[in-house]
Amino acid sequence: MSEVVFKNVCKNYGQVTVIHDLNLTIRDGEFLVLVGPSGCGKSTILRMIAGLEKITAGELYIGDRLVNDLPPKDRDIAMVFQNYALYPHMNVYENMAFGLKLRRFPGEEIDRRVKEAASILRIEHLLKRKPKELSGGQRQRVAIGRSIVRKPQVFLMDEPLSNLDAKLRVEMRAEISKLHNRLQTTVVYVTHDQTEAMTMGERIAVIKDGSIQQVDTPLNIYNHPANMFVAGFIGSPAMNFLPCRVERIDDEFYLDAQAFKIQVPKAKTEKLEAYTGREVVFGFRPEDIHSEPVLSETHANSSFTGVVDVVELLGAEMIVHLSTGTHSIIAKLDVRTRLKRGDKLQLTFDMNKIHLFDKENEVAIL
Repeated sequence: MSEVVFKNVCKNYGQVTVIHDLNLTIRDGEFLVLVGPSGCGKSTILRMIAGLEKITAGELYIGDRLVNDLPPKDRDIAMVFQNYALYPHMNVYENMAFGLKLRRFPGEEIDRRVKEAASILRIEHLLKRKPKELSGGQRQRVAIGRSIVRKPQVFLMDEPLSNLDAKLRVEMRAEISKLHNRLQTTVVYVTHDQTEAMTMGERIAVIKDGSIQQVDTPLNIYNHPANMFVAGFIGSPAMNFLPCRVERIDDEFYLDAQAFKIQVPKAKTEKLEAYTGREVVFGFRPEDIHSEPVLSETHANSSFTGVVDVVELLGAEMIVHLSTGTHSIIAKLDVRTRLKRGDKLQLTFDMNKIHLFDKENEVAIL
């Protein structure tokens, strides 16, 4: 078993608590992504698993072993760093073999493991080169290969793609996912890039200020965020948030944002009874707004009029910044819609995909 379990784990630096009462189970063979803004504590969590940071309180298990006081070399983990951490005076083969030599593996076993890992990563032709002769992507493959030869219980990856260019990041995301499917080893992957998290993780743990906000599959986190932080962090462009008031007229519920008023579908009104007459936060993703020409002054119950401020063309789609009343809204629209600054648009919400949040505690209502 290579399950990793945190039980009420805290980490302090002096009087400052950076990890708060962490309870998390990373399943055997799972690819779990820790995602959050810089400084939220995700790398600290990874370093506690590795044994590079001492736990202040709580218990950490790898498999069935309590590892709080176990040194890094005895934890059976392998770590891939952001800066690759290759030895410049050694060639690729020697870099990949070095950890096995320290553990006094037989020469034949070392040779077999290095060549097997090189074959998996398609770097057999690079084995005699020094790190300075390699591209960034090749260096990252070598760093991953050095971990593979160890055959650890757990792989730890700390923003391993952040030094690569955009095209290479996309390629390496796919390569790491394929590698995990082949090896079926537990992977804990740290990133601040929500695209990496969404495309690579079997589950995502979203972290803010040392506390886990939500742990779930990428699709569930995207469609059912637990709070405003998760909703705003996952998705690009970020979710729109507008203050509004819940109104009830007869048996119908409406969201009044001053610039417009929209009707809530009956299927979503069950939880709104307690919020009648109260301020809430209306959330909707840019891709869940659809454009229509302005036909008249009257609008459908899920429509509003916006004035175009900025148009960003992205090839297959475009990002449109609009104003409606005092609110600013971002929409992701079909590039075939011809727009320029000052144009008026009638836009319609996909009411099946709207979100509402409590204004006080920012927890999801819908």
